[in-house]
Amino acid sequence: GMSILVQYVVPDSLLFCLVWGMAASVDSQHFRSKFENRSGILVGLGCQFLLLPLLGFLVVKVMQLPSKVGIPLLLVVSSPGGSYSNWWCSLFNADLALSVAMTVASTSISSGMLPLNCFIYVEGAYGQKVHIEWQGFFIPVAVVIVAIVLGVVCGRKLPQYRDGFQILGNISGILLIVFSFFVSHGTWRHRGLGFYIAVALPCLLGLLVSAVVASYPRFGLTKPERTAVCIECCYQNVGIAQAIALTMFHGDDKAIAVSVPLYYGFVEALACATFSLASWKLGFTFAPPTDPLWAILVRNYQDGASGRSTSVADRSLGDSLLFNGANGSDAASIKESQEYPSLVMPDSGVGVTNPLPEPAVSGSRGDLARMEPTTSMDEPVVGGSQ
Repeated sequence: GMSILVQYVVPDSLLFCLVWGMAASVDSQHFRSKFENRSGILVGLGCQFLLLPLLGFLVVKVMQLPSKVGIPLLLVVSSPGGSYSNWWCSLFNADLALSVAMTVASTSISSGMLPLNCFIYVEGAYGQKVHIEWQGFFIPVAVVIVAIVLGVVCGRKLPQYRDGFQILGNISGILLIVFSFFVSHGTWRHRGLGFYIAVALPCLLGLLVSAVVASYPRFGLTKPERTAVCIECCYQNVGIAQAIALTMFHGDDKAIAVSVPLYYGFVEALACATFSLASWKLGFTFAPPTDPLWAILVRNYQDGASGRSTSVADRSLGDSLLFNGANGSDAASIKESQEYPSLVMPDSGVGVTNPLPEPAVSGSRGDLARMEPTTSMDEPVVGGSQ
């Protein structure tokens, strides 16, 4: 009884809540306009569902990984983009609108692409040599498909609860990581160097190759769009792979299998942070490379996408009303920042207040900059007082 609970019920329940929360927090009407940039989305999806799985497959074949490592790695690289990719793009001022549109698109088509890629590459890598428990694979995939459909329906029918849905999804994702960590406990120390290199390679190669692909002149992508494509390509939703690994493998193999998505999650966070910093310094984001680091982390530069100048005054009114309430000191600092755009508003707290994953869905720094004060007061904002 207990083993069945641990094997199936807990991971699949957490997986359902994670994907459902992610899908339910998406405002499909709001992001429809962002799908006009077809080349950006198509290049991003190509990198995500064609390039990264192929790189993962090549690593598995060349390094001759055992199935308990290779299959979870193929699951990771075949998964849709992780919602934290939006957070990275928001934090480091890559093209947030494109990042959100790609996350929505990749989550939507992953119900078909995830099983297709996994089947092709797992069969290609192991074929008849390994007995694969496909029922352990298809249960979580069915959970993902049902969760996406129900999530989108809930998001449309109950738009006022979208922020709550997102929080539920985020908490479920964290709990799934914690659960997987306990299942894999004690196996980290017994890994050879080959394990760490193999799991990290698809992510690192993906960043480099997608940067080359996105820079192809015919695609016509701007520099911030290229940065967003690279982050989206490699930043995977490891929760799906964790849930499938927990269901497909048994005993010691399970502990090893679960450690693959856990370690990939660590690598992708480190790699994307480093890549984002490098992109900013090389001028591949909306933020000027000459601005100080603290400024690019707390200021919003997303208005560069629409060609407006990006000064503190551009977003001071909406942000101050949302995060601090419109008291006298805020009004004074707003006025001061409008008169002297080079001055930074003291203690605005912008961007520091509880930054949540996938911020574009629930009032990101980018969205705040574009809100009129009248609309922004009507919409719930996560992590800020109204």
